[in-house]
Parts: sequence; C-alpha cells; structure tokens
Amino acid sequence: MLNVKEAREIGYGLVITPTLALEAVYEAVGKAYKGLKEDGNTEGNGVGVRTLFESCGLREAVEFDVRAGGKGYENGI
Repeated sequence: MLNVKEAREIGYGLVITPTLALEAVYEAVGKAYKGLKEDGNTEGNGVGVRTLFESCGLREAVEFDVRAGGKGYENGI
C-alpha cells in the first residue's frame, strides 16, 4: 500500500482508497456498540436520524419521487 507521496514519486496521478472511510466507520461503530453492551448507552454521536437520511440523499429521493408522480410524500417527510 502506497501513501500519496510514494505514489507521486513513482508517477501515479491518482490514488484510490476505497477503505479509508470504512476504517473510520468501523472503529466508530465498534465503539458505539461497546458502549451499548457495557453501559446501555444508546446516545451514539448525537446525529439524528433525519440528518443521517439527508446525508444519504433523502431530499433528492423525495424530489425525484414527486417529479415521477409519487404520492408518498404529499404531506411532507
């Protein structure tokens, strides 16, 4: 595995790191579930469900559904 500096030195212009973010998520999930198991802590990191869904494209999905004639969100989310 090359770091960015090493990759540049041998001529690469692009480095793809597919697991970089997953490593951070893996660690955070492990910590959250350890807290749940050991202390009954369900607080996580304080990010609400709506914020999580919005970061995954909730608004865009709703807009698409409405444009396509869907009725599931007539009264909002």
